[in-house]
Amino acid sequence: MGNLTGSVNKTYDGTNTATLAAGNYLLSGWVGSEGATVTQTSGTYDNANAGSGKTVTVSLANSDYNANTGTNLGNYNLPTSISGAVGSIAKAPLTVTANNASKTYGDANPAFTGTLSGFVGGQSLAGSGVTGTAAISTTATASTGVGSALITAGAGTLAASNYDFTTLVDGSLTINRRPIGVAADAKGKVVGSADPALTYTVAADGVGASRGLVNGDSLSGALGRAVGEAVGGYAINQGTVTDGNNPNYQIAY
Repeated sequence: MGNLTGSVNKTYDGTNTATLAAGNYLLSGWVGSEGATVTQTSGTYDNANAGSGKTVTVSLANSDYNANTGTNLGNYNLPTSISGAVGSIAKAPLTVTANNASKTYGDANPAFTGTLSGFVGGQSLAGSGVTGTAAISTTATASTGVGSALITAGAGTLAASNYDFTTLVDGSLTINRRPIGVAADAKGKVVGSADPALTYTVAADGVGASRGLVNGDSLSGALGRAVGEAVGGYAINQGTVTDGNNPNYQIAY
């Protein structure tokens, strides 16, 4: 007579194949000190799905028994099949990855997306039994400055009978400079008087090469002009109204 003992464990792989060791077999009915061990290591779970207390069944041939010294296996009716509720299949881990994204400073965040990977047994999302959606988020807002912000991956409402979602990979939100066009206002003065304040206009088309200032910003720096005091025209230059002094903007002058 034979039974299975101990535990037969694996992680979900889409198959019902079970791997056993000699210690999983419990044989009884031997006479005296006679006995044998079982060398068969392959069996089957009752199904491929994750769970515990699963029935494992092993089919056996006489060649799967290794007799102890002094034991004649021909004197026994050896089991041709042994089973027991000793199986456990753990859920396989899927990786939830937050996809990288980008935006322009001052804009609303784009719609964030995530990717699921790690499916086993040739499965894809469509046939995996996964339901729900991942939670992909960031703390960045329209006022977050140029640079890189974290996109956090979370399991959200994802659920599945054969997978878990404990492996999370965050992504990166690249925030690019906002393009603006700066145009100096025309100025004039009388010879010998002080220069007027040099002012400028920032064009704002919202979507193109000059998208305007946002978040209540004003530009740092001041315009300059070509040197000279004689009657005539003098070019007004960009001065210190530069990208370097305004890290969230890409200035075209």
